[in-house]
Amino acid sequence: MLEISKQLDKTINNWINHHAPNLENIENGIYISEFDDSNSDKRASKIWIFEYNNSLYLSLNKNVKEDLLKLIKKTPRDFLFSDYGKYEISKITHDYGYYVWGPTWELFAEEKDWIDINLHEVEILSGDEIKDQLDFKIFWHNYVDCVKGFVIKNNNKIIAAATLLDIGGGFVEIGVDADQSISIAGLGSTVYSAAGRWAFENDIYPYSAVGPWNIPSTRTQLKCGMKYIGIDMSGIDKFSLSPQTLGYPRKDIKIYDYYPEWAFNKDITKI
Repeated sequence: MLEISKQLDKTINNWINHHAPNLENIENGIYISEFDDSNSDKRASKIWIFEYNNSLYLSLNKNVKEDLLKLIKKTPRDFLFSDYGKYEISKITHDYGYYVWGPTWELFAEEKDWIDINLHEVEILSGDEIKDQLDFKIFWHNYVDCVKGFVIKNNNKIIAAATLLDIGGGFVEIGVDADQSISIAGLGSTVYSAAGRWAFENDIYPYSAVGPWNIPSTRTQLKCGMKYIGIDMSGIDKFSLSPQTLGYPRKDIKIYDYYPEWAFNKDITKI
Protein backbone atom coordinates (compact mmCIF):
# COMPACT_ATOMS: atom_id res chain seq x y z
CA MET A 1 0.00 0.00 0.00
CA LEU A 2 1.42 3.36 -1.05
CA GLU A 3 2.06 5.65 1.90
CA ILE A 4 0.05 8.86 1.71
CA SER A 5 1.28 11.73 3.87
CA LYS A 6 -1.14 13.83 5.93
CA GLN A 7 -0.49 16.79 3.63
CA LEU A 8 -1.23 14.79 0.49
CA ASP A 9 -4.32 13.27 2.10
CA LYS A 10 -5.56 16.80 2.88
CA THR A 11 -4.91 17.81 -0.73
CA ILE A 12 -6.83 14.80 -2.04
CA ASN A 13 -9.78 15.45 0.25
CA ASN A 14 -9.88 19.08 -0.90
CA TRP A 15 -9.97 17.79 -4.47
CA ILE A 16 -12.80 15.37 -3.61
CA ASN A 17 -14.82 18.16 -2.00
CA HIS A 18 -14.22 20.35 -5.05
CA HIS A 19 -15.68 17.63 -7.32
CA ALA A 20 -18.40 16.48 -4.92
CA PRO A 21 -19.39 19.27 -2.51
CA ASN A 22 -21.63 18.72 0.51
CA LEU A 23 -20.99 14.99 0.70
CA GLU A 24 -23.36 12.93 2.79
CA ASN A 25 -22.26 9.67 4.40
CA ILE A 26 -25.20 7.43 3.49
CA GLU A 27 -23.59 4.29 4.87
CA ASN A 28 -20.17 3.00 5.88
CA GLY A 29 -17.67 3.88 3.18
CA ILE A 30 -20.11 5.47 0.69
CA TYR A 31 -20.46 9.25 0.39
CA ILE A 32 -22.83 11.02 -2.00
CA SER A 33 -23.10 14.54 -3.38
CA GLU A 34 -26.53 14.72 -5.02
CA PHE A 35 -27.94 17.29 -7.46
CA ASP A 36 -30.65 17.70 -10.09
CA ASP A 37 -30.48 18.75 -13.75
CA SER A 38 -30.72 22.44 -12.91
CA ASN A 39 -27.31 22.30 -11.20
CA SER A 40 -25.35 20.85 -14.09
CA ASP A 41 -25.01 21.50 -17.80
CA LYS A 42 -21.91 19.39 -18.49
CA ARG A 43 -22.01 15.68 -19.21
CA ALA A 44 -18.82 15.03 -17.25
CA SER A 45 -20.33 16.61 -14.16
CA LYS A 46 -23.51 14.49 -14.40
CA ILE A 47 -21.78 11.60 -12.67
CA TRP A 48 -18.47 10.95 -10.92
CA ILE A 49 -17.55 7.81 -8.98
CA PHE A 50 -14.22 7.82 -7.18
CA GLU A 51 -12.56 5.28 -4.90
CA TYR A 52 -9.96 6.48 -2.43
CA ASN A 53 -8.69 4.78 0.70
CA ASN A 54 -11.38 2.06 0.48
CA SER A 55 -14.22 4.59 0.40
CA LEU A 56 -16.50 5.54 -2.50
CA TYR A 57 -17.30 9.16 -3.31
CA LEU A 58 -20.15 9.86 -5.71
CA SER A 59 -21.38 13.03 -7.34
CA LEU A 60 -24.54 12.15 -9.24
CA ASN A 61 -27.87 13.24 -10.59
CA LYS A 62 -30.65 12.23 -8.21
CA ASN A 63 -32.48 10.48 -11.08
CA VAL A 64 -29.91 7.65 -11.10
CA LYS A 65 -29.19 7.48 -7.37
CA GLU A 66 -31.40 4.53 -6.46
CA ASP A 67 -30.42 2.29 -9.39
CA LEU A 68 -26.75 3.16 -9.12
CA LEU A 69 -26.61 2.37 -5.41
CA LYS A 70 -28.24 -1.02 -6.09
CA LEU A 71 -25.52 -1.74 -8.67
CA ILE A 72 -22.72 -0.59 -6.35
CA LYS A 73 -23.91 -2.72 -3.44
CA LYS A 74 -24.01 -5.94 -5.47
CA THR A 75 -20.87 -5.34 -7.56
CA PRO A 76 -17.29 -6.02 -6.42
CA ARG A 77 -15.12 -2.91 -6.66
CA ASP A 78 -12.80 -4.50 -9.21
CA PHE A 79 -15.83 -5.14 -11.42
CA LEU A 80 -17.29 -1.67 -10.84
CA PHE A 81 -14.10 0.05 -12.00
CA SER A 82 -13.74 -1.93 -15.21
CA ASP A 83 -15.31 -2.26 -18.64
CA TYR A 84 -18.02 -4.32 -16.96
CA GLY A 85 -18.82 -1.38 -14.70
CA LYS A 86 -18.72 1.00 -17.66
CA TYR A 87 -21.36 -1.09 -19.42
CA GLU A 88 -23.59 -1.56 -16.39
CA ILE A 89 -23.48 2.07 -15.23
CA SER A 90 -24.15 3.29 -18.77
CA LYS A 91 -27.23 1.04 -18.97
CA ILE A 92 -28.60 3.12 -16.09
CA THR A 93 -27.57 6.58 -17.32
CA HIS A 94 -28.51 6.06 -20.98
CA ASP A 95 -32.14 7.12 -20.43
CA TYR A 96 -30.83 10.50 -19.26
CA GLY A 97 -28.54 11.09 -22.23
CA TYR A 98 -25.07 10.44 -20.81
CA TYR A 99 -22.65 7.58 -20.06
CA VAL A 100 -19.42 6.94 -18.15
CA TRP A 101 -15.81 6.89 -19.23
CA GLY A 102 -13.19 4.94 -17.34
CA PRO A 103 -11.78 3.42 -15.36
CA THR A 104 -9.18 6.14 -14.97
CA TRP A 105 -6.23 6.18 -12.60
CA GLU A 106 -5.91 9.43 -10.64
CA LEU A 107 -2.43 10.66 -9.71
CA PHE A 108 -1.13 13.39 -7.42
CA ALA A 109 2.30 14.39 -6.15
CA GLU A 110 4.02 16.29 -3.39
CA GLU A 111 6.69 18.85 -4.19
CA LYS A 112 9.28 17.08 -2.07
CA ASP A 113 8.90 13.97 -4.25
CA TRP A 114 8.91 15.73 -7.62
CA ILE A 115 11.63 14.60 -10.02
CA ASP A 116 13.08 17.16 -12.41
CA ILE A 117 13.90 15.67 -15.81
CA ASN A 118 15.92 17.97 -18.05
CA LEU A 119 16.83 15.90 -21.09
CA HIS A 120 15.80 18.58 -23.58
CA GLU A 121 15.38 22.34 -23.71
CA VAL A 122 11.85 23.39 -22.73
CA GLU A 123 10.13 26.57 -23.87
CA ILE A 124 7.29 27.97 -21.74
CA LEU A 125 4.36 29.37 -23.71
CA SER A 126 1.31 31.39 -22.69
CA GLY A 127 -2.19 30.07 -23.25
CA ASP A 128 -2.59 32.26 -26.35
CA GLU A 129 0.73 31.05 -27.76
CA ILE A 130 -0.36 27.43 -27.26
CA LYS A 131 -3.58 28.13 -29.19
CA ASP A 132 -1.58 29.63 -32.05
CA GLN A 133 1.29 27.14 -32.22
CA LEU A 134 0.03 23.71 -31.12
CA ASP A 135 -1.53 21.26 -33.57
CA PHE A 136 -4.25 19.70 -31.40
CA LYS A 137 -4.83 16.93 -33.95
CA ILE A 138 -1.39 15.61 -32.96
CA PHE A 139 -1.25 16.84 -29.36
CA TRP A 140 -4.87 16.08 -28.48
CA HIS A 141 -4.24 15.22 -24.80
CA ASN A 142 -3.27 18.87 -24.36
CA TYR A 143 -5.68 21.68 -23.49
CA VAL A 144 -6.64 24.62 -25.69
CA ASP A 145 -7.64 26.85 -22.77
CA CYS A 146 -4.55 26.18 -20.70
CA VAL A 147 -2.82 28.26 -18.04
CA LYS A 148 0.65 27.55 -19.46
CA GLY A 149 2.26 25.32 -22.05
CA PHE A 150 5.66 23.62 -21.96
CA VAL A 151 7.07 22.54 -25.31
CA ILE A 152 10.13 21.07 -26.95
CA LYS A 153 10.87 22.22 -30.48
CA ASN A 154 12.97 20.79 -33.29
CA ASN A 155 13.67 23.14 -36.21
CA ASN A 156 11.03 25.47 -34.77
CA LYS A 157 8.41 22.69 -34.84
CA ILE A 158 6.82 21.46 -31.60
CA ILE A 159 7.59 17.78 -31.02
CA ALA A 160 6.40 17.46 -27.40
CA ALA A 161 4.00 19.46 -25.26
CA ALA A 162 2.50 19.53 -21.79
CA THR A 163 -0.23 21.96 -20.77
CA LEU A 164 -1.84 22.92 -17.47
CA LEU A 165 -5.63 23.17 -17.29
CA ASP A 166 -7.16 25.10 -14.39
CA ILE A 167 -9.80 22.73 -12.95
CA GLY A 168 -10.60 24.96 -9.96
CA GLY A 169 -9.94 24.54 -6.27
CA GLY A 170 -6.25 25.37 -6.68
CA PHE A 171 -5.62 22.40 -8.97
CA VAL A 172 -4.26 22.10 -12.51
CA GLU A 173 -4.49 19.01 -14.66
CA ILE A 174 -1.43 18.10 -16.73
CA GLY A 175 -2.00 16.96 -20.31
CA VAL A 176 0.96 15.63 -22.27
CA ASP A 177 1.77 14.35 -25.77
CA ALA A 178 4.82 13.73 -27.91
CA ASP A 179 4.86 13.59 -31.70
CA GLN A 180 4.50 9.86 -32.39
CA SER A 181 6.36 10.18 -35.71
CA ILE A 182 9.56 11.14 -33.85
CA SER A 183 11.52 8.61 -31.84
CA ILE A 184 13.52 10.62 -29.30
CA ALA A 185 13.77 9.42 -25.70
CA GLY A 186 12.63 11.62 -22.84
CA LEU A 187 10.37 14.06 -24.69
CA GLY A 188 7.20 13.41 -22.71
CA SER A 189 8.87 13.13 -19.31
CA THR A 190 10.81 16.37 -19.84
CA VAL A 191 7.76 18.54 -20.64
CA TYR A 192 5.62 16.78 -18.01
CA SER A 193 8.30 17.38 -15.37
CA ALA A 194 8.58 21.05 -16.35
CA ALA A 195 4.81 21.53 -16.12
CA GLY A 196 4.60 20.01 -12.65
CA ARG A 197 7.57 22.01 -11.39
CA TRP A 198 6.00 25.27 -12.62
CA ALA A 199 2.75 24.39 -10.83
CA PHE A 200 4.50 23.78 -7.52
CA GLU A 201 6.51 26.99 -7.85
CA ASN A 202 3.25 28.89 -8.32
CA ASP A 203 1.52 27.26 -5.33
CA ILE A 204 -0.79 25.16 -7.47
CA TYR A 205 -1.37 21.42 -7.07
CA PRO A 206 -0.59 19.38 -10.19
CA TYR A 207 -2.86 16.45 -10.91
CA SER A 208 -3.27 14.07 -13.82
CA ALA A 209 -5.38 11.16 -14.94
CA VAL A 210 -4.43 8.21 -17.12
CA GLY A 211 -6.23 5.22 -18.57
CA PRO A 212 -4.91 1.79 -17.45
CA TRP A 213 -4.41 0.96 -21.12
CA ASN A 214 -1.95 3.85 -21.62
CA ILE A 215 1.29 2.29 -20.43
CA PRO A 216 3.67 4.92 -21.92
CA SER A 217 1.84 7.82 -20.27
CA THR A 218 1.61 5.98 -16.95
CA ARG A 219 5.35 5.39 -16.99
CA THR A 220 5.98 9.08 -17.73
CA GLN A 221 3.84 10.26 -14.83
CA LEU A 222 5.30 7.84 -12.28
CA LYS A 223 8.81 8.69 -13.49
CA CYS A 224 8.22 12.34 -12.59
CA GLY A 225 7.04 11.59 -9.06
CA MET A 226 3.29 11.17 -9.40
CA LYS A 227 1.56 8.76 -7.01
CA TYR A 228 -1.52 6.69 -7.72
CA ILE A 229 -4.18 7.66 -5.20
CA GLY A 230 -7.45 6.32 -6.59
CA ILE A 231 -9.60 5.32 -9.53
CA ASP A 232 -12.70 6.89 -11.02
CA MET A 233 -15.48 6.76 -13.60
CA SER A 234 -16.80 10.05 -14.99
CA GLY A 235 -19.53 11.30 -17.29
CA ILE A 236 -19.25 11.40 -21.07
CA ASP A 237 -21.74 12.24 -23.80
CA LYS A 238 -21.18 9.13 -25.96
CA PHE A 239 -20.62 5.54 -24.90
CA SER A 240 -16.98 5.02 -25.84
CA LEU A 241 -14.48 2.19 -25.46
CA SER A 242 -10.78 2.42 -24.69
CA PRO A 243 -8.21 1.35 -27.27
CA GLN A 244 -6.06 -1.70 -26.94
CA THR A 245 -3.18 -1.42 -24.47
CA LEU A 246 -0.42 0.85 -25.78
CA GLY A 247 3.33 0.43 -25.48
CA TYR A 248 5.49 -2.62 -24.81
CA PRO A 249 7.14 -4.25 -21.77
CA ARG A 250 10.55 -3.93 -23.49
CA LYS A 251 11.48 -3.10 -27.07
CA ASP A 252 12.77 -6.64 -27.63
CA ILE A 253 9.44 -8.22 -26.59
CA LYS A 254 7.03 -8.98 -29.44
CA ILE A 255 3.36 -8.23 -28.84
CA TYR A 256 0.59 -10.51 -30.11
CA ASP A 257 -3.20 -10.43 -30.11
CA TYR A 258 -4.19 -13.34 -27.88
CA TYR A 259 -7.61 -13.77 -29.49
CA PRO A 260 -8.38 -14.21 -33.21
CA GLU A 261 -10.21 -11.60 -35.26
CA TRP A 262 -13.68 -12.83 -34.27
CA ALA A 263 -13.08 -11.54 -30.74
CA PHE A 264 -12.79 -7.90 -31.83
CA ASN A 265 -15.93 -5.87 -31.17
CA LYS A 266 -17.71 -5.41 -34.49
CA ASP A 267 -20.39 -3.28 -32.82
CA ILE A 268 -18.04 -0.29 -32.51
CA THR A 269 -19.12 2.70 -34.59
CA LYS A 270 -16.21 4.13 -36.54
CA ILE A 271 -15.55 7.85 -36.24
